Amino acid sequence: MSANGKALAVLAVLAVTGGVAAAIPGDARAASSGCGSSCVSLASQAFGTSDVSAVSGGTAAGQPVVMAVAADITTEDFLVSDDGTVANFCSAGLMTGVNCTTWPSDPVFEYEYAPGGAASGLCLGTATAAVSGTAVTLQPCGVDARTVWVELAIDKINGVDPLIAGTNTISSTPLVLTAGATGAQLTTRKLSLSAGTFAQHQMWRLLTGIL
Repeated sequence: MSANGKALAVLAVLAVTGGVAAAIPGDARAASSGCGSSCVSLASQAFGTSDVSAVSGGTAAGQPVVMAVAADITTEDFLVSDDGTVANFCSAGLMTGVNCTTWPSDPVFEYEYAPGGAASGLCLGTATAAVSGTAVTLQPCGVDARTVWVELAIDKINGVDPLIAGTNTISSTPLVLTAGATGAQLTTRKLSLSAGTFAQHQMWRLLTGIL
């Protein structure tokens, strides 16, 4: 079976069992009035709620995902899907290596770009397997581990936690979603400590509703 076929198969199973598109609690505001409470935006602890995830450019594979000033604009609209656990993906052959052995019970999510609430079929991901410094872009959803993110639940602090790349290969300092400055493209970087806690630009939460 192709990678796409295996992805669709595992997602179909999860949909039947209630795993896909589960409601994710978040803040009281995020996304545009065109999507409202159906949409979410990712917010980095480094910015609070002032900046959120956004797409720079049109709706096409390869478009950069950046941090942008939070506003009522459709480029900040995403839909979140709870796709099950790391173990589900490993059993289906969609995820391998240290993610499978280190965080098998942690939840796996996809973040689909949905300007104005219209699902695009493109998710926050990487064009290649993640390494330190890999750019985060829009990629076709549901194909392989490049568009899935593992919520490191054990390290949740005050509602924020790291998101490990689905193609991560490091156990001690995994490759996680990392924010840059306002307008800068998101990347994957090794999880790091700052002042005795995790770096704020690598800690995330979801905002829901209208910005």
